[in-house]
Amino acid sequence: MKKLTLFAAALAVVTMTSCKKDYECNCDGTYTVDFGNGMTQTEDMGAESWTIESVKEDEAEEKCNDYETQFKNSFAMVGLVGDVDFDVDCSVREK
Repeated sequence: MKKLTLFAAALAVVTMTSCKKDYECNCDGTYTVDFGNGMTQTEDMGAESWTIESVKEDEAEEKCNDYETQFKNSFAMVGLVGDVDFDVDCSVREK
């Protein structure tokens, strides 16, 4: 009985600590500006990555979605010259 209790306690510790991991959020994309006069221009936004430390996978995905919004907002000034359409792909992977 003592061994079973010790095993259950060890398993609980391993389970609780293994849920939180470090992840990396990678975003890449383009934006297209419609100048309203029949002309459009598409530009590469470049790639960005962020480290998300000690979280569960679903939390990492939520934070990565926030980074996607931040990534788009960093190009907000482009909207001053025309309508902007973003094509951004962000992904989460374990580090």
